[in-house]
Amino acid sequence: MLKFVLLLIIFSQTIFGKELYVARNKNEQTTLEDFRKEEIKIGVLKNYFTDTKIDGVSLDDILEDMLKNYLQLNIKREEGSWDEIYSKFNEGEIDALNFSTQTNERKKLAYFTDPLFGENLYVASQNKKINSKDALNNSVIYLTKGSIYEYYLDIFIKNNDFKIEKKYNRDNLNFKDEYHLDSEYNVIDTENKIEIGRLPDISMVFSKKYKNLIPIINNALNDKYKKVINDWFTTKKIRIFQKNFYKDLNPEELAYLENLKNIGIIYEETGSLSYYSTKTKRYEGVVPDFLSIVFEGMGVKLIDKSIVNEEWHQKFSKFEKGDIDIIPMSKSSEREKNYIFTKKLFDLSVYKLECFKQTNEKKIGVTKNGIEENVARRYFLDDEIVTYTDRGKMIKDLKNHKISSMITFDLNDLDKMKYTIESLEIVPVNLALKKENYILRDIIDKAIDKVVDKKEILKKSELQNRNYVLEILDKKNMKYNNILSVLIFVLVVLVFQSYKIIMQKKKNRELLKDSLTGLLSRGVFEEFCLNKNYLSGVAIIIDLNKFKIINDSYGHEVGDEVLIAVSNCLKAVFKKDYIFRISGDEFYIFASKECIQNKFKDIETVFRNTPILNKNNIGFSLGYYIKEKNIKIKDSFRYADIAMYNAKKSKSYKIKEADQDFINQTNRKEKIKEYLKTSIEKEFYPAFQPKFELSTGQLSGAETLARWENKELGFISPGEFIPLAEDIGIIHEIDYKMAEETIKYLKEYLGKNSIKSEFRISFNLSAETFKRNDIVEKIGSYLEKYQVSGKNIEVEITESMILADLNDVIKKLNLLKGMGIKISIDDFTAGHSTVGLLTTLPIDIVKFDRSLILALKDDIQKGKAIYLALTKMIKSLEFRIVSEGIEEEYELEFLKSIGVDYGQGYLLGKPGKGL
Repeated sequence: MLKFVLLLIIFSQTIFGKELYVARNKNEQTTLEDFRKEEIKIGVLKNYFTDTKIDGVSLDDILEDMLKNYLQLNIKREEGSWDEIYSKFNEGEIDALNFSTQTNERKKLAYFTDPLFGENLYVASQNKKINSKDALNNSVIYLTKGSIYEYYLDIFIKNNDFKIEKKYNRDNLNFKDEYHLDSEYNVIDTENKIEIGRLPDISMVFSKKYKNLIPIINNALNDKYKKVINDWFTTKKIRIFQKNFYKDLNPEELAYLENLKNIGIIYEETGSLSYYSTKTKRYEGVVPDFLSIVFEGMGVKLIDKSIVNEEWHQKFSKFEKGDIDIIPMSKSSEREKNYIFTKKLFDLSVYKLECFKQTNEKKIGVTKNGIEENVARRYFLDDEIVTYTDRGKMIKDLKNHKISSMITFDLNDLDKMKYTIESLEIVPVNLALKKENYILRDIIDKAIDKVVDKKEILKKSELQNRNYVLEILDKKNMKYNNILSVLIFVLVVLVFQSYKIIMQKKKNRELLKDSLTGLLSRGVFEEFCLNKNYLSGVAIIIDLNKFKIINDSYGHEVGDEVLIAVSNCLKAVFKKDYIFRISGDEFYIFASKECIQNKFKDIETVFRNTPILNKNNIGFSLGYYIKEKNIKIKDSFRYADIAMYNAKKSKSYKIKEADQDFINQTNRKEKIKEYLKTSIEKEFYPAFQPKFELSTGQLSGAETLARWENKELGFISPGEFIPLAEDIGIIHEIDYKMAEETIKYLKEYLGKNSIKSEFRISFNLSAETFKRNDIVEKIGSYLEKYQVSGKNIEVEITESMILADLNDVIKKLNLLKGMGIKISIDDFTAGHSTVGLLTTLPIDIVKFDRSLILALKDDIQKGKAIYLALTKMIKSLEFRIVSEGIEEEYELEFLKSIGVDYGQGYLLGKPGKGL
């Protein structure tokens, strides 16, 4: 029945001419039918390059066509800035974003489609020159606040040790005389630019609800829309090229070009620059790809008149006779007498291949009239050079030692293991034309200058060249396979069983080793965990520090070199132990207990003494667990893993043992984290510590402190649960709970008591909570809900908060003050950079940290002097002062005597559920 339905759909498409997506199976059909019933809101970023119309179509239009017309989904576009649409997506007000970079954090919250395109990050300017990345040092760079671009700019700054001032530009203004950070696609036609990093791939992103829709969208992309997207980018580059190109032509050149319909060309076999592909039946490589873009932009058809396996002298003869118009080759003084040349297209490496077996006479083979002959005559005597019109014969003579060496630029069809290879010279490749075609030469030169992205062509051609090398290997393998198949047929009956055994053993050996480092693989580790539980020893996990930065900044080749160097270090130290590479930059070791501390010292030493690790500042974090026989191997490594992550977070050590106390603490922390997710509303409550006016002894307010009584763990102190709440990103829930409870209690208290106008209850807001966009709105909603005036509320902030985004902090504090709320800075010790900011911040009260009181006990005279000096300074700024931690009578008397305004502490009153 399903087959019949699918055939009917296909038939209907053919009849009515509208192409629709065909479901692969019944599940897909059901999924599409379900989602077609509802409206899917798509967030579309305004003023992004994706809304640029190329031939009347934008990238936004392409995705809309895929969803709306191809998949027949009911979609609604909602346009806005990145902050607006991303906030709505997080709040569940929209269902998807048309374009988003993939990050680990975002992947936790949503599902991504297959990548739509890659994106590089550039610093650009319309008028300001950027000759090299050093030009960016000590400069100002404008960027959009809150974008992922800032993270990669920070990596660039750190890796290059640059001093760069970042300025935020919310309106995406075009800074003609300034540097700005942008996507490569927004600066394609900008001349002054430099690439500073690679961004994660761009995909569509959908909320978790649409999990089953993602595979269908990926199918649609692979069916046709990835090609449509790639074609859009190609067309965009050509249109930009044409705009800039035609603007530079003079009337004579425009008239010439209008009458020029096609150009004949011949390509030479020059390795990666140009080669004939038997699969595509055409010439590929850097030069053909580049020229196809140039001449397509010029509106001229480029006709390839090359003949496969034709020798260079035959190709060159056709050019001399005028059978073709242009030919790629290098300039020489001799050639410039007869021909004219365009600007350089690309560089070509010329090599000297020499036999290991030396001949009695030095003879060097070159292709007649080719680039190789020009280069050879600069390095060798005329009587040492042998010219060939047939490259195949030259290679044969080299194999038979009739010549001692040959000059070539194409190494792909040669067995490099049989020769020594020396790079002689890098020569430019140009286009040669007849002298009368000087107007055409000038036009082509202007076109070469305007090509948008040579780097992209080089990347694409490098991939094509790898395929070309594989083609050559396939041909050789086919020849050998034919011979081998005959031998195998003769011997198959006799050796079949032995062959199977040998191949299985070989496969097993390969599986044992990690292909890059030669260490034991993850598969072996899993086997080891199953079969070696009886062992006692030390389970060790090592994770590299800063490896991801190196890998992202310098590429996988450098990353691989680092991993190989690390594996060599581990082999040198843990010679007789089991060493596994599990994934990426994580290594597992099971070692004997003997001299283990010495081995840890040795691993630090060899890391410092390994050049590539020292140069790139690669360190490590190490966790270990001493295993006894009754403990499972897997559990041992689990404990070591927890210790390793603890070491990674710590600033004081990089090696951490998972002893029993540590394991108990870890297990308790995990329990606390688990309970935190469900207990805030039910088990958290406020405790109010009274504050008194010291001059009169009257109650002036209180501070709200968060308390937690868990049904299993009992009382859990704030010192325990606050850092863990910050770790799992829910500290704001506690802060909001205490804020609402404070305002709710204040409402009840004001109804029962008459108070002074200065009476206030304060609550704390963490730095993470203060970063949230909804903080001011939340506090305002609580005041409105309980009909309480802000004048009886005090918000306490910390010094660390101020060291974040100062402008954002000041803006939010002023909004709170606009509600009548007083602002106090908590735990003040004259530390950080806060003292210098006291006049900038819109604060009213300074709360002296308890450590300043404790200083009186250590040295009462110095302690008093410090406290008095700080009090005078704060008073001179017209701020009120609150002293925390008053526990002794003499402390209270001293604070009164120097004019401190308010005080709190166990001497005056302990925290309780009410005042």
